[in-house]
Amino acid sequence: MKKIPQQLIKDYGIVALSYIAILLFLRPAFFGEYKITESLMIVAVAHTFVLLLTFGISECFVTFVMQSPFSLSNSLEYRLQHFVLCGGIGIPVMMVLLTLANVIMMHGIEHIDYAWHDPNGKFTLDWLIMSRSSCAVASFIMTIAMTALSEVRQMQFVLQELLQINQILEENNTKATSYEEETKEVVTLRGDTREFLTIDPNDILYIESIANYINIVYFKDSRLFQKRLRSSLKDVECALREFPYIVHTHRAFLVNIHFITQVTGNSAGYKIELFGCDKVLPVSKSNVLLFKERLKLEHDKQLVK
Repeated sequence: MKKIPQQLIKDYGIVALSYIAILLFLRPAFFGEYKITESLMIVAVAHTFVLLLTFGISECFVTFVMQSPFSLSNSLEYRLQHFVLCGGIGIPVMMVLLTLANVIMMHGIEHIDYAWHDPNGKFTLDWLIMSRSSCAVASFIMTIAMTALSEVRQMQFVLQELLQINQILEENNTKATSYEEETKEVVTLRGDTREFLTIDPNDILYIESIANYINIVYFKDSRLFQKRLRSSLKDVECALREFPYIVHTHRAFLVNIHFITQVTGNSAGYKIELFGCDKVLPVSKSNVLLFKERLKLEHDKQLVK
């Protein structure tokens, strides 16, 4: 279901208020000293309202009409594209709203037709055209400010998510000996050739897909070994489906979450650090939710024990 996030609405308000505040602060540099009068405050409130209404109309149009809803989970490029669309649509909307606001403040609402007629009744778009530059600048600033603010929100979200994940890992006490506490089970992973590997899934560190082969990295007698089989990651994942601690974190990796020591990363993606291994493995965005669910599942199992 498409909807406009509540945080996004608040951020539009922050940008609008900040923009008007900056204009008021810079006004003395261009027009000399001035006093904050009632008329000046009315102008500031009116322009703030125009900006907010413009942002709202543009966001609704892009979200519901153009079917391009905003989400923090989207890439930076997608979010920038979203705000560029909003900014482009916002220019003509802001020109109309700002023209109406200026006419009402200068001539009263009874002369609102001055927005498209001169005092002699002749049709004109002079008022509208006069505001094009300021509206284009406001739209450009809105695009840059909202993109930057969304990146800050994304970084905050990622940091909070990483803290939650690492807290679960810490509570699970994921040490090298944790797999020894599990019930020993044995599975046989077979390749397309006669080669196979019979192993306790608890001993698996990770499995990597390399072209038409899979590389199984596992512990045996506290030492790290590797076994390459001609098979697909999908087939191996199917063979290990009864073991939820073996998680598909990336299109090329299955990872035993019992051996994860830390999860790091940023808005571009997460990275997994494993016990006894220098290799850092990725977590794709499409697999983050599954990864967190499996971590929570193992966490709950530890609590039951």
